[in-house]
Amino acid sequence: MWRSDAVHLYGVDIMNNSDCMAYFAEYGPVFVEWINDTSCNVVFADEHTARRSGPMDARYLPVFFSPCFTGTHSPPPRARNKY
Repeated sequence: MWRSDAVHLYGVDIMNNSDCMAYFAEYGPVFVEWINDTSCNVVFADEHTARRSGPMDARYLPVFFSPCFTGTHSPPPRARNKY
């Protein structure tokens, strides 16, 4: 199923709803739909707004304080816009 009003994020294991919403705050996300512990869809009011967030594609998410990220592990999760 195609979701033109949403942006799919993966690799968000250490994030919660607030973190995902804050990442897209300038575009006014409506809510987050969790698919599993690693993936979610951030839903916007309309397709136009979801597409405007597109330039954020593959931008690194901020690293949150976590014992998992001590500098010896993989880089922080990345956002991927699926269009």
